[in-house]
Amino acid sequence: MKLKDQVAIVTGGGKGIGKQIALAFAREGADLVLAGLDPSDLDQVREEIASLGRSCLVQKADVADEAQVQSFVQAGIKRFGHIDILVNNASILGPTVPLVNLKKADWERELAVNLTGSFLCARAVLKGMMERKRGKIINMSSVAGQRAYALRSPYAVSKAGLIALTRSLAQELGPCNIQVNAVAPGPVRGRPALP
Repeated sequence: MKLKDQVAIVTGGGKGIGKQIALAFAREGADLVLAGLDPSDLDQVREEIASLGRSCLVQKADVADEAQVQSFVQAGIKRFGHIDILVNNASILGPTVPLVNLKKADWERELAVNLTGSFLCARAVLKGMMERKRGKIINMSSVAGQRAYALRSPYAVSKAGLIALTRSLAQELGPCNIQVNAVAPGPVRGRPALP
């Protein structure tokens, strides 16, 4: 029970990597706050977490919306008293098109969810972590942020930006005993493979 009585937020926690992270944390003793866009997916994960004997709060939320981020973070603090871990997992994989055909709205939406969302979530939990002088932020990047990813420029840029954000925050928050790391997975089941 490495995470006994700790509280973790997992964005995009209703399926895929986020779901598996949430279940792994629950098996290690953590209580969870899950945010995502599909309430039925979130409810299913909440039931699985409850079967493991842990508590779970779920809330439909778009991480690109500052008010919605504040809402689920504050709901988690109200329910559990504090947040120990933030996993910035919410992400979208936008259109597969050459840059010359990419719509500005698609570019902006992908960066809003994949990069700005992580900034908003980190900022929302940091005050409490800094006051308690401990915490962990885990940013789910991608190998796409480390190499060329033709036809998916906004995804690659957002994931490279997340790596840069991780490095900057790690240096900024290390003196506060807050660890910030990025994980860069390759292809997983349910997601398109890299070219």
